[in-house]
Amino acid sequence: MSLIQRVTGSKIFRILTIGLLGGLPIVTVLGGFILLSYYSMFMPRSPQPEIGRIYRMRGPQYGNWVYVNEKELGRWNFIENDMGPVSVACAVILLVVGKRAGWFTKSRR
Repeated sequence: MSLIQRVTGSKIFRILTIGLLGGLPIVTVLGGFILLSYYSMFMPRSPQPEIGRIYRMRGPQYGNWVYVNEKELGRWNFIENDMGPVSVACAVILLVVGKRAGWFTKSRR
């Protein structure tokens, strides 16, 4: 039995891998949804330069624009531009490793 077969056959490795690589995409999607919903409920619909809310951002409803400051826009850009591709990569890695290790096959009883 090779080292890779022993590691991928380990129940702890399986739980940690599925938890980390499968949990990150879920957390990213939920975080993006919560942040976008919060922004659409509480951010102004017109620019407010006196408090720095000058960056226009599309809300979840069609044609709905909200104005956020630079820090709030940075949060959204982090989730959308940085965590989005990382989450997709994690999901692909999980599927490849899981398929190779036989984690997603039905066992016969």
